[in-house]
Amino acid sequence: MTLADLDAVLALQQRCYGVSFLEGRAAFAAKLAATQGLDCCWMAHGPQGPLAYAVSLPVCEQTLPALDAPRCERPAAPTLLYLHDMAVAPEARSLGLASRLLAQLRLSAQALA
Repeated sequence: MTLADLDAVLALQQRCYGVSFLEGRAAFAAKLAATQGLDCCWMAHGPQGPLAYAVSLPVCEQTLPALDAPRCERPAAPTLLYLHDMAVAPEARSLGLASRLLAQLRLSAQALA
C-alpha cells in the first residue's frame, strides 16, 4: 500500500465500517509514513480494483495508535506488529483474502523479530 492507494483505501473503509470507525486521510498517511521501508501494509486487487487491505504497525504495548490519530510514530524498538485495520469488500468476502492478508502479516512479524 502506498499514498497513491489512499482514495481506494478510504472508499473501501467506508463500505466496510460504520461511521464511528472511519479514519481520515491524514491518519492513514501518518500510519503509512510510520511503516516506511517495512512490509506492513497491503492491498488485494481484483479486475475491478481494490478488494481488501490490511494496515499493521510496529509498536510497543504502550504506543498503540488511537483511531483516526493524525500522528503515528514508530518506536525505536518495537515489540509487536499490531494489526490496526483490515477491510474486505462485501463482494470479496468468500475469496479468502483476509486469511491471505493475515498470513502476510505473520510473515512480516517473523521477519521483524
